[in-house]
Amino acid sequence: MFAAFAKTQVADNILWSLAQLDASELSDPRAARTYYDRIPLEYPASGLRDDARWNAVLLSEQLGDWAGARARLEGILKGRGGFLFGGPQSIWLDDAQLELGRVLRDHFGDLAGAIAAFRKLPKDYPTSILRDDALHELEITLLAAGDVPGACRALADLVKLEPGSKFIADATARGSACRR
Repeated sequence: MFAAFAKTQVADNILWSLAQLDASELSDPRAARTYYDRIPLEYPASGLRDDARWNAVLLSEQLGDWAGARARLEGILKGRGGFLFGGPQSIWLDDAQLELGRVLRDHFGDLAGAIAAFRKLPKDYPTSILRDDALHELEITLLAAGDVPGACRALADLVKLEPGSKFIADATARGSACRR
């Protein structure tokens, strides 16, 4: 039946609805992810493209498919340079940047990759509300890597950037290695 709609302007909406149905009503996250993955591939100009990519990331994480989550996050970020396909207008770019750092650190043990991802967010997305999250995650990751001076610089950057951030109180509460 879907084949009859495949070349229409509603086909991406049908895939979206099928994904939503599988994810919520049928409890089949793998099938839902397959539908979400089809949207950016088959309908790259779809207004649902970026949301479908992000939902596929979340389902990959739910499934414990960390390699799949990583690949999808990298796919979201790869399109950053263009204005039409996955370009800077995507609301998920900064989220994807932050989540990539977490996935690299927490599920691949790639501290260097995570550090690079966390450093990139405040630089590449200067108006993002996630800048303080990234600097907090950077501090924690640098501490885990044994780079106390680097962690202290990240905390200092956080204090300078967002003096009212909840993460400053968190650093104080956990007895951060950095003295302000």
